[in-house]
Amino acid sequence: MLRRKGENLSPASFSNSAQHGFALLEVLIAILIFTVGILGLIGVQASSIKATVESKNRSDATLIANQVVGDIWTQVGNGTPITNFNGTYSSDLNAGTLWAKNVVAALPNGKIQVDASGPPELKITVSWRDPGTAVGQADHSYEFTTQINVQ
Repeated sequence: MLRRKGENLSPASFSNSAQHGFALLEVLIAILIFTVGILGLIGVQASSIKATVESKNRSDATLIANQVVGDIWTQVGNGTPITNFNGTYSSDLNAGTLWAKNVVAALPNGKIQVDASGPPELKITVSWRDPGTAVGQADHSYEFTTQINVQ
């Protein structure tokens, strides 16, 4: 290697030329780490949204079951036999009833099953199927059992 007059061959002069592409590599690695972190946050956000929707549906099912019990209790107090309420209420069955309208409006593929065959025990099952649920996977359900004293 030929050296020009006055050129310095100190280690500092070599390190400058060796680091020429090193900053670009550091930036690329930093972008990769940042991207992995952002994708992780997106995954956590998606899980959070799914859990929030499931929680809302369970809350709606509880509210609907309590409403059905209140309606039955009121009507039984007015002389309607408790066994008149046996049945399934959904968009397909008893669709014109207030209960069917409420469950269809509040829950995806919602359905109410009322079992009043053994007074004074009353069992209400509210079930629903989330959109995108695989075929063969169980529906979500909320079961509420209470006793209504028939006098």
